[in-house]
Amino acid sequence: MTDTRAPAPSRALRRARVAVAACFFLNAVFYANLVPRLPQIKADLGLSNSSLGAALAALPLGALLAALSSAVLIRRFGSARVASTGLVLLGLALWTVAIAPNWGRSPPPCSSPGRSTR
Repeated sequence: MTDTRAPAPSRALRRARVAVAACFFLNAVFYANLVPRLPQIKADLGLSNSSLGAALAALPLGALLAALSSAVLIRRFGSARVASTGLVLLGLALWTVAIAPNWGRSPPPCSSPGRSTR
């Protein structure tokens, strides 16, 4: 009787699988954070339905452009560095969307604890 089971994956392969799963998980977390807030973002920025739709339609276009350049970047820097940098940039972009309604406003005045504001 012959053993037909596949050999156990190596440690490097298991680590790569976990890293890919983490990338997909973080991507889902970022978008799950953005999507429920779309009505608030639309209202805060004063966007019309068509302008919000155009902004949302730009997401797949950006993904397509990123995919076209990914082969060159991966060959030059490696897949781990490109994926990590991409997730950091995505996080920064979503953070920028979160603070966008406050760009034109000045920050509130700060006071030190224990100081009188008379």
